[in-house]
Amino acid sequence: MRFGFHGLFYAHVARTYPHGRVLAAHLRHGASLCAIQDGRSVATTMGFTALDGLMMGTRSGAVDPGLVLHLIRERGLTPDAVAELLNERSGLLGVSGKASVAAPSSTVAIRIVPAEEEREVALSVAGLLSER
Repeated sequence: MRFGFHGLFYAHVARTYPHGRVLAAHLRHGASLCAIQDGRSVATTMGFTALDGLMMGTRSGAVDPGLVLHLIRERGLTPDAVAELLNERSGLLGVSGKASVAAPSSTVAIRIVPAEEEREVALSVAGLLSER
């Protein structure tokens, strides 16, 4: 079985947090989210191609298929021109003029805790829970 970089990251997160629910995010030039429950991926923003899912550095992310039809029929773009637009001139570049954003970390994993653990987690994060 082969994995891309995002898949390898999510496999690592699943091994690190084998129990409970986790929302993991890879947020850099390429971006995706993955919901993990008990060490198994249960949902992801990744689709058939890298164009699907979250907006990325130069890729559009998920778009209404009607937009593609509009660009071809009403704007006269060729399929190749639409592919270039969605893959190379959209995303963060298209909305901000910059293809990347400086970030201190490219990956995040959030463990979703049961309601009965929320108090302890909140106190621990705030540094108010004494070491036992």
